[in-house]
Amino acid sequence: MTDVTSPQSGSSLTKRSRLVLQIVVGALFGAGTTFAALNLIEGSFPIAEDPQRLAAMAVGLIYLLIALLVAFGTVMTRPGSVLLNVEDQSELIERRPDLRNGAIMCGLIGMILLTASLTTGSTPGLLSAPVGTALLIAGLMALAIGSYAMRNSGDEMDKALSVESSALAMHLSTCLFGGWGLLSFLGHAPWIGPLGLLAGMSAMYLVAIMWKAGRRGLLTS
Repeated sequence: MTDVTSPQSGSSLTKRSRLVLQIVVGALFGAGTTFAALNLIEGSFPIAEDPQRLAAMAVGLIYLLIALLVAFGTVMTRPGSVLLNVEDQSELIERRPDLRNGAIMCGLIGMILLTASLTTGSTPGLLSAPVGTALLIAGLMALAIGSYAMRNSGDEMDKALSVESSALAMHLSTCLFGGWGLLSFLGHAPWIGPLGLLAGMSAMYLVAIMWKAGRRGLLTS
């Protein structure tokens, strides 16, 4: 008998292989960048001793790396069509405006989290309180303006995915941090500070959007 592999099976294998490549490259790049950032600032600012600052920095770097990879893909379309979740180079060029908008928003969120993790607050930080506060206000204003300006960008599927992901992220955050808050109130867990809560909710949104995209088949389509 002759073993015949259908085109659909080969295509599915290629899509899964590309997804694995995206995950591996992202994980290695993220781990390396986080390790390098920690080593860079550890001498002047022991951020590893503060779990909340460390969490905010880690999540902020993830958002920044996503923004950089998407921005790279929109500029260098040939390698970008392999790294990003698109069928081919022509689709990447067609979706370039939406991808660029997404990269900008991810970059702003990452910068806000990273700046917050380095700013002097209840504990000393690498940035002074006035400088950090000014940067955070500017970042939040840019995020609000960008969100309003881009509210109608993307197709109906993109908008539905955004709404569903936001709802799921809120449910996850309510269950996780609400449960943690009850445990903290009863004395069974440490309190979560504002920065830790912000980092956790931002991470939940990433989890939610990956889950919803996977459920829709977008990660292997």
